[in-house]
Amino acid sequence: MAFLFWHMPSKIPHRKKTVQYWNAQARWQKTWLEHGHYHQDIIPLITARTTPGWRVLDIGAGSGVLALPLWQKGCEVTALEPSQGMRALLREAAGHQLLPGLRIEASSWEELPLAQARDLHLILACNSLHLTSLEINLALAKAFQAQPQHVCLVTELDFLSADLPRHYHNFRLTWSRYLETDSSFAYHHLDELWEHHHHQEGRILSSAEKDTLKTRLVHQDGHYWLKNRSLVGLFWWSPISGH
Repeated sequence: MAFLFWHMPSKIPHRKKTVQYWNAQARWQKTWLEHGHYHQDIIPLITARTTPGWRVLDIGAGSGVLALPLWQKGCEVTALEPSQGMRALLREAAGHQLLPGLRIEASSWEELPLAQARDLHLILACNSLHLTSLEINLALAKAFQAQPQHVCLVTELDFLSADLPRHYHNFRLTWSRYLETDSSFAYHHLDELWEHHHHQEGRILSSAEKDTLKTRLVHQDGHYWLKNRSLVGLFWWSPISGH
């Protein structure tokens, strides 16, 4: 087995891997999506590699930011999202309609029986596998074990471990791309900023921490912005010919 080598990933606090965290985060996720453009270059790269009629499993689908464009292209999409708050955002984005060919499942990836992930054209995960209890390596291995026609991982490089495989049994990495994307966050007022960081940290910020955040703020278009850019990797595996 060959590997891609990266620095060790950022430590993810356990609380950020819980359904309760993401239920509360949904409010902020909606604001982030409404004001930002994180996925604008990612979406066409993924949809361009898919074909209408494909059966797709989107792990940790969140608000449906990738699931819905794939559905719109004509794929049959199962959006796997354990957070009730995030599923509510997905249903809102879908117009609160039951869309033929789009199924929303409340299960987590680690809970989903492998048999339910069979016979797929694509298993997709965007910034989600590092949040599973399996961690990114075992969560990715489970995707390969389901034997889809393709596996696609989209992830910020800070979340990668040091052993992302170029090959896994009969799969090989056939395509990859790196993007710098805008991950800035906008707030309508300072109290909103403090409330969000209270949620993120699980505690009230100190005066010194608030002062540090203030030095990073940019006031623009009637919002307080925490400007940030993230380096994102897109990785696509396909079965080795003849297997």
